[in-house]
Parts: sequence; structure tokens; C-alpha cells
Amino acid sequence: MLTGKAVSRAVRGHLLVDAALNTILVANAYNVPVPTNDTTNDTEEIVSADPEIDVVGTQDTATTDLTIATELFEGAVSSTIYVEDVCSADVLARIQSKLNEEKKSINMRTAILWVQYLNMVDILRRFLKAE
Repeated sequence: MLTGKAVSRAVRGHLLVDAALNTILVANAYNVPVPTNDTTNDTEEIVSADPEIDVVGTQDTATTDLTIATELFEGAVSSTIYVEDVCSADVLARIQSKLNEEKKSINMRTAILWVQYLNMVDILRRFLKAE
């Protein structure tokens, strides 16, 4: 049987892995580089894997959606925007639908397992919120 401290560490570990996987998923969905601690790659250009994708249009949408989401987050943290307003923002629905499309487009077996893991951690998160 696990003690409270061990359960807490396990949950924290799963949530950290979930955050890392979601970061990679957002980077792939919006065609932006994964954030790193390396400061020498600040001027690196974004290269699209598919040459038919309009990189400029995609980058504008990504920049707009992610910038608005960042402003909403910072406003909620600093208590200048109500949480209800943040939760009802249209940009969050657009980001969620974009991530769902990205999850459905994954076709490699290992990646599908990671998506299932993300769903399991989401169930864990909802369970903890309900408690």
C-alpha cells in the first residue's frame, strides 16, 4: 500500500509528464518549436514538415491564439480577469479543437499509447478535482 507522500509524488510525476506531452502536442499542432532552455536557438526559424502548408498563415493563427491564451492566463493569475471569463473564452475552444484534431491525426502506435496516457491523466485530474 502506498502512503500519502508516495501517492503525492506519483500524481505529481504523472502531471509533469502530462504537461510535457501537452507541450509537444501544442508545438506540433501550431507548428512552433518546443520551448527549451537553450538560449542559442532564439533566432531559429520554424520549418514546416509539409510544404503545402501556409507557414505564414499558420504562424499568424498560432501567434494570435497562443498570445491571447497567454494574456488570459496571466490575467487570471494576477486576478485582473475573472476565472469564469477565462473559461468561457472562445480562444480556449479553438485551441482545444486544434489539439483534438492533432490527437486524431496521430497514427503511429507509440504515439497513440501516449495519447491514451494523456486521456488517463485527464481522468485522474477530474477525479482529484471531484474529491
